[in-house]
Amino acid sequence: MEQVVEPAKLDAAVAELVATMLPLAPMTQFAAKELVNLIADGGDADAAFERWAARWQLSTDGAEGPAAFLARRQPVFSWRPDSP
Repeated sequence: MEQVVEPAKLDAAVAELVATMLPLAPMTQFAAKELVNLIADGGDADAAFERWAARWQLSTDGAEGPAAFLARRQPVFSWRPDSP
């Protein structure tokens, strides 16, 4: 648990978290969630990590992050969970 808020402040806290996460790469967020769930369930997180790392390296988003950083601009990520 990262933060505890009173019910009256919950909507604002959720909006702040969402605003923080929106510019981040969806693929890495999706992969992180899967890895956390695998670890919690006692699954093979190493194999899943290798699979996601390979997908990231071959993806356009994998190139977009460093390119945006070097160009000092916000990245534009295109991957979605229903992408190959």
